Amino acid sequence: MSLIERPSTRGVNAEGTDSDDVPAFVAKLPGLDEQSILRQAVDAVPDGVFWKDIDSRFLGANPAFLKLLGETSIEEALGKNDYDYFPTEMAQEFRAVDRSVMDTGEPLVEFEELVLSSDGTVDVLHTTKMPMRDDTGAVVGIVGGFQKVTSAIKIEAALVRSQERYSLVLEASRD
Repeated sequence: MSLIERPSTRGVNAEGTDSDDVPAFVAKLPGLDEQSILRQAVDAVPDGVFWKDIDSRFLGANPAFLKLLGETSIEEALGKNDYDYFPTEMAQEFRAVDRSVMDTGEPLVEFEELVLSSDGTVDVLHTTKMPMRDDTGAVVGIVGGFQKVTSAIKIEAALVRSQERYSLVLEASRD
């Protein structure tokens, strides 16, 4: 199975190769392969993306996730786990979710997590974790991603407070 999916166009392209043959298409791009293209795409995502092995050790991550950990390169995080970066209670929660996803083989989609960032701030994340499977379909780890929603939650809370104050003022003006 190819890492790069394209809509089927069936037929032969202008170069005379089968237009559904993605590896052949990529092979014609000098200095690029599917792995390189995929890496660039993951790195371009502004949200955190990571993957872990069956023991929840980090195998890879994009720059947004590495920033959360306080690392500048994946080499610094390889083989480490949540206990290396987060308080014990938080790491235990992350590991419990990882284990649940791997044991059930079912993804958890957009659940809310609190995380202590490397700079000491607490962020609210909307996180998704999915089982990572090998070619036989066996679960060999997890793939995850998150979006920081701390600012949106702060704005929402401020809006609620503002609406409450407005309601109080409105009620007082009617008296």
